[in-house]
Amino acid sequence: MHTIKLNTPITDAGKTYTELTFREAKVGDLVLADAVQGEVAKMLAILAGMSGTTLNAMRELSMADFKRISAEVAHLMGESEATVS
Repeated sequence: MHTIKLNTPITDAGKTYTELTFREAKVGDLVLADAVQGEVAKMLAILAGMSGTTLNAMRELSMADFKRISAEVAHLMGESEATVS
């Protein structure tokens, strides 16, 4: 598990998130990502699954938080560093 404090809080369905906790990615997260189109949308879907949030919540992330999260959780996705540019 890896907890990341957000620089910019996000709100979804009336709940405000100031930090997100990510678990190790599972194959099921990849399957859920197949339901959306676009590389960034797929990445957001995987992050949503890993953090127990929704795709709509992930869409509210600032770009700075998104890039930082991508880098910091890469090891939880079996990567040595983030592949998001």
